[in-house]
Amino acid sequence: MKRILLLSCTATVLYLSLTSSSNGPSLTGHATAALGCDNGGSCHGGASSATTATLILIEQSTGDTVKDGKYKPSEPYTVAVAGSNATATHYGFMLRASKNSAADQAGSFANPTPSMYTKTQPISPSPFTVFEHKAPVPAMSNALEATVQWTAPATGTGDVVMHLSVNAVNNNGNTSGDQWASTSTTFAEKPASVASVNKSDINIFPNPVSNTLYINANKNYQYTVVAINGSVELNGNSNQIDVTGLATGMHILRITDGQNVQIFTFNKL
Repeated sequence: MKRILLLSCTATVLYLSLTSSSNGPSLTGHATAALGCDNGGSCHGGASSATTATLILIEQSTGDTVKDGKYKPSEPYTVAVAGSNATATHYGFMLRASKNSAADQAGSFANPTPSMYTKTQPISPSPFTVFEHKAPVPAMSNALEATVQWTAPATGTGDVVMHLSVNAVNNNGNTSGDQWASTSTTFAEKPASVASVNKSDINIFPNPVSNTLYINANKNYQYTVVAINGSVELNGNSNQIDVTGLATGMHILRITDGQNVQIFTFNKL
């Protein structure tokens, strides 16, 4: 299996090692998220238009995709990371959230999925913690799909820049044929909502799921299933959801009892 995915590049050196990123690209620094490897040269096959890198910010209290380019301070969000490449068998990636000055971490990451292949990783001695692969992420229909919870920074932080680099690999045992892409999105600060979301012990199972997704609760919930691009796929009022017709990959589930809202992610097999 190919052991090398994304590596950080500095202003003067392109550092390449066959073992340095076997547990994720952060072993060589957080700059990969913003720079990829195109800094005076190329590695992993170089940047390519054949690979796409996309990040989507989803407000957890409502399940709505952020479309106005603004975040609410201290509010929880889901960041959906996506990539595509017609020939990829696996992916590496790194996501970084920074204050507009790019000198410090903005908010915090937690609960990475799929947990088998992804992690949140502090980058010492820098102030950053990134969301990245910890093992090559298998492509699902040639695509990358992963999510992480992001708690927005406190009031007064200002603009937040999210940088994402995605590396599509062909698993041929070396860097030839690898094709990476990077993107960035700036989110402006807006006044925090006074609304709060109550927590509970509700969960969903099985996850991943092939046919029926169950909501573990003592009453029926109104549910909405949303694709990672924000489009609504299913609606209903039941604790058993037939997901047979959904596409393979990651989806977002929003449930509510009319007062409280909870957001989950699940993978359709």
